Amino acid sequence: MRRALPLLVGVLIGVVVGALLAILGVPTLWVGILAITALMFGPHLYMRYYLPARLRAMLRSLVDPGVGPPKTFEPVDDTFPQRLMDAVSNGTRGLEEWLAEDFVMIDAKGKRHDARRYLATQRAMLNAYPDLAERVEALHADFEQPNVLWMLSNQTGHPRRGPALDATIWSRLTLTRDRERIREIAFEGVIRAD
Repeated sequence: MRRALPLLVGVLIGVVVGALLAILGVPTLWVGILAITALMFGPHLYMRYYLPARLRAMLRSLVDPGVGPPKTFEPVDDTFPQRLMDAVSNGTRGLEEWLAEDFVMIDAKGKRHDARRYLATQRAMLNAYPDLAERVEALHADFEQPNVLWMLSNQTGHPRRGPALDATIWSRLTLTRDRERIREIAFEGVIRAD
């Protein structure tokens, strides 16, 4: 239902605008051309110009400077997260290879999503911020849970119009036993968003 809502609203707006144009005497052919044009370019305009402002506002509303890993987790060195960030910054092609078959993304509200939704989210971010870059600032792990990493990363990017994104975010990565793929990425919190 959530995915269908934007389409439903778009169709409703199209019907209302079409009816108004018909009342004003605009030929049906022009109404059809306008509707097709809106359907073709509307999503692109949304992703490029409206989405960046919405994402910044969402991140700013989630700021909690006190968020972080549990006390049992200590700083560690690990190259896996930065290799993942580098793969994402080059586009989502190949990112799927990093995800385990049972991959799950957990969003800010605690909802679980599959790999397809995660990849769509990454594509949307890259569309909103074409130069999106993510740098790992810190990693924390617990000896008892060697496949779980808490990652503090800094995301920066510039939209086509409007202020730049600059946010520092905690994520929790659960890796496969061989530490070659990701089983789960959980959004844990934002400590700073400008």
